[in-house]
Amino acid sequence: MDQDVPEDASETCGNPANSSVALVISADPACCKSIAGIISECGLPAVCCQTVREGQSALQCQNLAVVFCSDALPDGDFRAVLAAAKRSLASPPLIVLSRVAEWDAYLAALGAGAFDYIACPPTRAETHRILGCALNGSTELPLAVRVAC
Repeated sequence: MDQDVPEDASETCGNPANSSVALVISADPACCKSIAGIISECGLPAVCCQTVREGQSALQCQNLAVVFCSDALPDGDFRAVLAAAKRSLASPPLIVLSRVAEWDAYLAALGAGAFDYIACPPTRAETHRILGCALNGSTELPLAVRVAC
């Protein structure tokens, strides 16, 4: 990877340029770094953290454009981060990262208010597609949900 990806969100708190960043929350540092690298390829800086608490802190001090969050974390799950994201000033879309690609989990994440759901490790193309939709404010339901309804 050519670009340096900050290891944790605390490295960019108080960003003087107040530029938008992406937040990746995953207990797996390799997964976090991989997804952050893919996001950075799109020109959006990305920061990583590993817990709900760290994610909630980043939501308070970052100008976040989008949040990628693992479905399960050591101190909770994506729902706690989602609630904090909705309360934040930017209210960034949250994409759930999961180790399992289960239809019921996908629908539960969307039902809880997540923007989308990706099975990990995601492909580069899938990450780019979902990131583009999230950043462009697409509110159209994903094709899989439209077909199922």
